[in-house]
Amino acid sequence: MPPPSPPVPPSPILFIHYGVHPNMRFTLGAARTFNPDKPVFLIGDEENAVCAALGVTHIPMESIPGTDRLARFDAVYQGIKGIAHTPPKPRGADYWLKFVFRRWFLMHAFLVNRNIESFWTFDTDVLLLHALAPLEADFRGRVDCTEQCHGSCMNGFVASRSVVEAYLDTIIALFEDEAFLQETRNNLLAHPGHAFTEMGAYEIFRSRTALRTVHLGRAEADAIFDDQLISSSPATDPYELTDFPGRPGVRVRNPYYMKDGRICLKRLGDGRMVDLHSVNTGGLPEETIEHLFHHGLTRLRFSRR
Repeated sequence: MPPPSPPVPPSPILFIHYGVHPNMRFTLGAARTFNPDKPVFLIGDEENAVCAALGVTHIPMESIPGTDRLARFDAVYQGIKGIAHTPPKPRGADYWLKFVFRRWFLMHAFLVNRNIESFWTFDTDVLLLHALAPLEADFRGRVDCTEQCHGSCMNGFVASRSVVEAYLDTIIALFEDEAFLQETRNNLLAHPGHAFTEMGAYEIFRSRTALRTVHLGRAEADAIFDDQLISSSPATDPYELTDFPGRPGVRVRNPYYMKDGRICLKRLGDGRMVDLHSVNTGGLPEETIEHLFHHGLTRLRFSRR
């Protein structure tokens, strides 16, 4: 009789961020609180080293040994953007545009250095409200990766480092393809406020491979990782909306605070309550994020009864 397979080590949670934002005390704190069995890493800089006080392991970006892929990316990268692409980002729009690509090369270098295969990753504005281990058991063997950003980015669970490597190779190949770059520049003439980002590269990567994916915000599910509480398309949003206090014309998905600590959305049509495994807090006031965080903690008290 063959020996039993060794247990699969817990897949860590990876965040990567430059600078610090007040809401990170809630989002990183929630990741740590809801997942006590998982390593939680923040790949960051000197400014956000203070986040280690939240119970996460802070990894300075400059301490991660480089890889050939990272060196190749740095050699071929160029910012492809419209003339009006000037989002108000810390350190400027150009730094941000390169970073949204480069962060994947840094995460990959970290994975290689630590010999990590599968992992979870989220943007630092994602407030986790659920343990990830039970969900990981469902995804493992069924998907290569999960998606957020309305299906335009690899986020959530990634089953294998090789998936990231194939994505990085696609990014490098796109920046080496002058015909593609020129076509993209021409397209941006009609959309001067846009840019070619890692999301566009991911969509191309997915179209070229037999990638097994699940969109974490799929509307037909009974539990989702919400893409954005502030509705980007109110006319077609599948969930009940309400006005955003103090912001005329802005509509937000209406959160229901359940007695057992769950936070839910009401689905239009059938009226079913959809459990939120996470909330994208982008654009939300700090007091709303704090309320979401503290209400979510009551879920832990109910689960321990």
